[in-house]
Amino acid sequence: AVLNLTGKGAAQTNSVWMVLGLSQRRQPPWLIPRVLLLGFFLGTVSEGKDIIKGISYGPIPCMHPPPAPLCIHQDDFMAAEAKPLWGSRFRGDLEVMKLLGANHVRLYGNNPANTHSNFFEEARAQGLQVIVGTSDWPYTQSPDNCMYHSDYDCYEQVKASYTENLKKGFLNQEGQYH
Repeated sequence: AVLNLTGKGAAQTNSVWMVLGLSQRRQPPWLIPRVLLLGFFLGTVSEGKDIIKGISYGPIPCMHPPPAPLCIHQDDFMAAEAKPLWGSRFRGDLEVMKLLGANHVRLYGNNPANTHSNFFEEARAQGLQVIVGTSDWPYTQSPDNCMYHSDYDCYEQVKASYTENLKKGFLNQEGQYH
């Protein structure tokens, strides 16, 4: 269900506040910018804008040592080695997300050494936008991480990491963000 917290959706809005146990007079400050966060759903409610319906994607824990099936020993689920999970010719996680009604997928880790183009192309084919977080690679995992090598001044490491991500799939052939 799409909730409009302004204008025509006033009756619906009252129901939302009742579910949250709040009166309209006691709206939490974090809702003032018109953002609603409930479970996996994040929606902006600005007039005329699409609602973001996203699913956070971290598909597998690695509980077994190699060669465990489908065990990926990093947090980059956009990488080629994770394709058996999200690829349409395999398990098809991105397709399942679309069928569940999502229009965005949120990821957390990314390794700048990996190529991400195939993931972005598959997401586009499924009609999904991708929200990629900044990985902890430059902060803690990289051999020259800023935690130990630059007294937490992370500018150079983050810049190098993001530059590699741009080269490895964050930009498409035309130089635009996927």
